[in-house]
Amino acid sequence: MIAPVAPCPLCAAQTPYDWNRCAGCGAQRLRRADGEHHGFAPAGGTWRRLAAALIDVALFAIPAAVVVFGLPDRIADPTPAAGGGEALVGAIILAGLLYGPVAIGATGRTVGKRLLDLQIVSTDGAPPSYPQAGMREGVGKVLVIGATAAGAALLLTAEIDQQLIGLLLLFPAGAAAGLLAADGRHRSLHDHLADTVCVRGVPVRKTVSDRPAPAAAPASPDPAP
Repeated sequence: MIAPVAPCPLCAAQTPYDWNRCAGCGAQRLRRADGEHHGFAPAGGTWRRLAAALIDVALFAIPAAVVVFGLPDRIADPTPAAGGGEALVGAIILAGLLYGPVAIGATGRTVGKRLLDLQIVSTDGAPPSYPQAGMREGVGKVLVIGATAAGAALLLTAEIDQQLIGLLLLFPAGAAAGLLAADGRHRSLHDHLADTVCVRGVPVRKTVSDRPAPAAAPASPDPAP
């Protein structure tokens, strides 16, 4: 039995529904939660993804900076009388850590990705699950960003022996950049860890229940008397 095929809207190549990528241009296949074919989408470009990430970071970095630089006395003296600025910074950081996994798990998009027309899907084209979103945003990205920040701090401020540790801490960032450049679908380290792909376009439907209801069949005419 021959598998059904569909033309890719990007290059018109005929590709079987059960292939994860277009046979011509390599675009990512998309499918709904029930497994139904949903077309193809091109991979998200590196610079577009970077711009989306910067927008998402700014959503939390700017409020944190306002608290830190606008309320220095409260940060230095985190007592109820001083206003609890340190607790506010902690709340902003916690919200930033939870934001990515929740947003990607729920809709496949963050604010930055929505503004730049990006979405996250599994490598088989299905909407991402919450465990995948947690691995991608809560483990992969935190690993890269945290190790990069710690490594850069050691290189700039530590002694020579500790600077070697700083160089080792930069390895996740190097691996992320290398995979992003070498992978045909621009999948970075966190994408490989979570088995996801970043593509352009409207998100795939998350559930079967939100699909449009089929049109009702017309009623048959009454038989003639």
